[in-house]
Amino acid sequence: MQIETKQEMIDICILAHLKRNDSYSYDILSSIASIITLSEINLYAILRRLEAKKLLTVYSQEYNKRLRRYYKITSEGSEIVDTFNNKWRGIATICNFINMEKPGNDKKRRR
Repeated sequence: MQIETKQEMIDICILAHLKRNDSYSYDILSSIASIITLSEINLYAILRRLEAKKLLTVYSQEYNKRLRRYYKITSEGSEIVDTFNNKWRGIATICNFINMEKPGNDKKRRR
């Protein structure tokens, strides 16, 4: 999976949240709200798409005498998160290097 668009980044954020623990829609929205603005309707569409791609599964569990839908990452979904992390660690290192070398900061520059 190539990560090139905002939509793909949203997918990764949702999968990363689910990699930590199974979750329900409101919890997922709350978890990513500080970095991504997403409506509940859009979240459900994304969750259905990720389920269709077999990156997550859905199960129901009773909570306060009501059934709540929980989402669980699959091994394929987990692999996508791991691949993303491995790929972007190198890019983060490059970004840190670039940000370290600010104009006028000759002490950190090497020739």
